[in-house]
Amino acid sequence: MNQITIGMNTHEASLVGGAYFYRVIADEDVWDKDTDQNIIIKTQVIKPDNSQIWMTFQNTTQYPDKGLQTFQVEFQKGKVVDIKNITKDTSC
Repeated sequence: MNQITIGMNTHEASLVGGAYFYRVIADEDVWDKDTDQNIIIKTQVIKPDNSQIWMTFQNTTQYPDKGLQTFQVEFQKGKVVDIKNITKDTSC
């Protein structure tokens, strides 16, 4: 499988999507303010919580007919709930 799909966990998505930038809003009931955000992302696989996580990827496999694309993946409870292509259309 070369594409991120709804329901994948954070680890599966990172394996399929490749390198990514991320944004994390940690679940304050679980995490201290100074917790490494990478630990929060990795922990979602075994113990999902209410942290809000977005990963932004750029690859040619998510949208194979469109070439290199940038897209953002949103996670809730450690699972993919939304995938948005954010590449600007330059064909104008």
